[in-house]
Amino acid sequence: MVAYILTALFAITQIGDWYTTEKVLAQGGREVNPIMAKIFKVLPPQLALPIKGIVATVIVFYLTQFMVGMFIDVVLIGIYSFVVAHNWLQIKNG
Repeated sequence: MVAYILTALFAITQIGDWYTTEKVLAQGGREVNPIMAKIFKVLPPQLALPIKGIVATVIVFYLTQFMVGMFIDVVLIGIYSFVVAHNWLQIKNG
């Protein structure tokens, strides 16, 4: 049960990252994650972001089957919450 809750929370952060990143880019911002910035040169953000979110969520779901994976998931939820908050501030500040 905990694995499902953690995975759902992680998926929510991925949706938030997708939405806010697209908004920041539409306002002329740039991707600060160097890995995603390189991926955006090959795939448009509208395609790369949902693929990243789905793949990451599937991996996290698998990892949450183990106790150490639950810890990793909690850390990732915290990191992505910070990323979404940062993106949101960028949107608000234009």
